[in-house]
Amino acid sequence: MENKVLLMKLRKEYDGKNVIKDLDMEIEDGEIISVIGPSGTGKSTLLKCIAGLEPLTDGEVIVENENVTNLSANKRPIVMMFQQPHLFPHMSVYENIMFGLTFTSLKKEDKKQAVHDMLQRVGLISYEHHYPYELSGGQQQRVALARAIVTKPKLLLLDEPFSSLDNELRQELRLWVKSLLKEQRVTALFVTHDLDEAIEMGDRIAVFAKGCLQQIGNPLEVYYHPRNSFVAEFFSDGLMVDRTQFVHSEHLQLDSKPPEDSSLYWKGKVLHSSVKYGMPVYRIEFHHMKKSLMLQCVKKLETNQTVFVSVKKGAGMIDFTKG
Repeated sequence: MENKVLLMKLRKEYDGKNVIKDLDMEIEDGEIISVIGPSGTGKSTLLKCIAGLEPLTDGEVIVENENVTNLSANKRPIVMMFQQPHLFPHMSVYENIMFGLTFTSLKKEDKKQAVHDMLQRVGLISYEHHYPYELSGGQQQRVALARAIVTKPKLLLLDEPFSSLDNELRQELRLWVKSLLKEQRVTALFVTHDLDEAIEMGDRIAVFAKGCLQQIGNPLEVYYHPRNSFVAEFFSDGLMVDRTQFVHSEHLQLDSKPPEDSSLYWKGKVLHSSVKYGMPVYRIEFHHMKKSLMLQCVKKLETNQTVFVSVKKGAGMIDFTKG
């Protein structure tokens, strides 16, 4: 239990409705867990409850053997970083980062050294006297992260911190952020609704929906072995059979005509094509299922062409009725 964060039977109720239902999670020291799920399912509420910004209805938050459930937010060894940087506009970059150390017991000289070291690490030493309005969106997020990490929190909560940035900057920044968190050995919960971002950031993935933790595991485990139909459709790639069985896309084959040796197949339409690892890849739309998949095919297919998808010979299905 030492150096771990334990979330035990967390429950949050709004107007008689459970937004979070008996959630259990164990986070290892220095581990990053990506919490992913549809919008409006309570991911941000979960972080606020852990941070102490929202009261829990029930449950306990244990940080390195200390029960912090009844501590106020400013007394918890937990820092939360929001979607927007929320920098103080009248403070310089240096002063914003220094503010994070305001309520610590560090000596003045130690605080100065800590801020200087952090500015070096986030690559903003030449911007220490700049103000937020003089920085790009990515630089502002770097300052916000530096302000959070300089306090050496035992748990860092990140609530979709890149959502306001363009795609190119998001990808660049998340690689940099993960590297910094690992370098500083920061334990973190990272909330996102972006699948690629979740996989790239997390040591483990926690799929959260309907107030419950649907599945938690390493990204490949969750992707290839979804535990239920929700995880399969939200996080994995494949097709459902009668809502009880799932065929992963790696076990599906694409052709321009129906299979002769199987009565189980799906009819779709080619939306567009691309090349991946030297192989043609096609985006296939299954209109009746309101779903699309990327599948390989050695045959040349045309846009809007009707195609057929079937299960490869010998391939198995995941049966959600069994365990």
